[in-house]
Amino acid sequence: MAGLQQTNSEKILLSWVRQNTRQYPQVDVVNFSSSWNDGF
Repeated sequence: MAGLQQTNSEKILLSWVRQNTRQYPQVDVVNFSSSWNDGF
């Protein structure tokens, strides 16, 4: 199960993505898989 844990770098990147997409109310990035299914 260790492969399922997010690394610190992934958490930092996810935080950056969320900060930079917060101006788009329809966008809610919560992970690196399903959040990208529709291309954004």
